[in-house]
Amino acid sequence: MAVDVGRVKRFIVGLYGEELLSEGGGFYVGRDLRAVAPRGDKLAGYHSRFIGLLDGGLGVVNVKFLSMLFFTKPGDARARPFALDVGKYGSVDGVIQWFADKGYALQVSLSYTRIGRDKLNKPTKAFSGETHALYLAMIEFEDKRGGNNLEPVKKVVNEVVDRAATFVEEPFIIFSGNKSYYLVFALPTPVKGPVVVRDRFGRVVREYGLNEVYRAIFDLVLRDKSYLGLGGDVIERFVDTQVAEPKRLLRIPGFTHEVSGKPTMQLGVELTPIDFDPDALAKSVLPNSVLTDYWAYIELPREEGGRTGKKVVGGVSGWDCLPSWVKALIDYLREYGKLCHYGRLAVAGWMIRCGFTDEEIHEVFKHADDYNPRTTQYHINDTREKYLEKGGKPMKCATVIEKCNGYKVPDLDCKFTRKPAAPSADPKPKAKLEVKSEVKV
Repeated sequence: MAVDVGRVKRFIVGLYGEELLSEGGGFYVGRDLRAVAPRGDKLAGYHSRFIGLLDGGLGVVNVKFLSMLFFTKPGDARARPFALDVGKYGSVDGVIQWFADKGYALQVSLSYTRIGRDKLNKPTKAFSGETHALYLAMIEFEDKRGGNNLEPVKKVVNEVVDRAATFVEEPFIIFSGNKSYYLVFALPTPVKGPVVVRDRFGRVVREYGLNEVYRAIFDLVLRDKSYLGLGGDVIERFVDTQVAEPKRLLRIPGFTHEVSGKPTMQLGVELTPIDFDPDALAKSVLPNSVLTDYWAYIELPREEGGRTGKKVVGGVSGWDCLPSWVKALIDYLREYGKLCHYGRLAVAGWMIRCGFTDEEIHEVFKHADDYNPRTTQYHINDTREKYLEKGGKPMKCATVIEKCNGYKVPDLDCKFTRKPAAPSADPKPKAKLEVKSEVKV
């Protein structure tokens, strides 16, 4: 398949790549990427996760890859890895074209990511960065009832596109090539974290990570009447709300869906294919009001110490409370529909510890090919009783690696440092909250 490599690179650089690159720092800024081999290919079942680093040489922001891209087989630690020599294919341009010619899928993270300079010395470890700045918000529409009939989901997307046109010039729409439609919106400015809440004396009373901020923006755009304002019935059937994460991967138009073998395409507002135009993202920029409106969907601290709903662990709760390796387990389950038994116990234990409801836990496990509501509820109850109500702790990362032994489990990085709890406000005098954003590099 022919692909315009220049447009693909512009899509990776995005609207704010030049701005973020000019800030400098002891790290590299880029976007996480993932290439997936199609069915019938000799690497079918393999994928490569890597970073497209932004490069500001010669006054033009470009994209560069590390010299080797490594392909692994998710869920099979014993499978032989393969390496792709970037230089052999004519550097970045040649590799992108090779992916297109071979029918590979290519995906890019919604957010800008960053990676330390020291980590680049270990290329096998430099496959993913940490979230640096929120950039795109994406809502995926797919009929959860299954089947190959796209008309029900297409009808909903048509209605949603009309609503989106009331607050952006023109929504950016992508068809996956299989069963999903993506509505993509750009933030009016890149949002870096952590975002802090200060009292009138300048003291930090609460700190929010970018995962939590992204989730609030996602909920705002999806549910609020000033934006899409979708009802519960539509969301329940067509929107997976559990994938609202800043490092979620978005399929790049012009490449092939690895399962269906059909092309991923950019669509116009009539939901018909159009030429891939990364510059059209400038028409899908959300209004500046989104940067203040999202606070209505984030959990603000209470002045008098009331319960906030979700259990706080180490000063954070909800998705920000989950260790990165647990999120990797959840991502793996969502993508492949499989996860080893001990991996599932770890996910359930940590989600309970971090205050998720049973319904929210079920939403995660619904991605399993063998999902059974009764069995899942039994394990939730059993985990809560054995490990939490009796003073136990959730399963450790090392235990999952040992017990699963490379079977139906992703490669896990067990390094995880939890942020210390934010200092609480002095109750005398009572503080008037003021919201500000800070950048810590």
